[in-house]
Amino acid sequence: MKPIHVIFLTSTMIGTSHAHLPPLHLPSPIPVPAPAVSFTSPLLPPSPAVPHLPPPPSPLLPPTISISPPPPISLLPPPSLTLRPVPPALPAVCTMPLVQGPCTGNIIKYGYSASIRSCSSFVYGGCKGNANNFPTLKECIRMCP
Repeated sequence: MKPIHVIFLTSTMIGTSHAHLPPLHLPSPIPVPAPAVSFTSPLLPPSPAVPHLPPPPSPLLPPTISISPPPPISLLPPPSLTLRPVPPALPAVCTMPLVQGPCTGNIIKYGYSASIRSCSSFVYGGCKGNANNFPTLKECIRMCP
């Protein structure tokens, strides 16, 4: 008998088989039973000529591409900040309103006006005013700088 060498290939294995079988003379090809002796080995790694491709994306999630535009380029210099000192807290007398009072006198006095943030003159009637009532501009400025 003449030895027959059979090579088979599946999706996961490569194998060869050797068997001593009598020659067959058949009019048409027929399936041959598997040989009694076989040898198998895992498939060889893919050839370097075949690129390794990543798995396809999940069909449940659409692909997303995020491209952000670059920040705008300003040709103007950055805005400058002007630092001003915080004025000290004013004494309570300087926060009182300027009150003429109910009397009919016509006396020029000085008091701190919060609306213009400085001392100014006003007409005092002579009675029922408050402490924001100074005889001179100089005294008002000294008390309410």
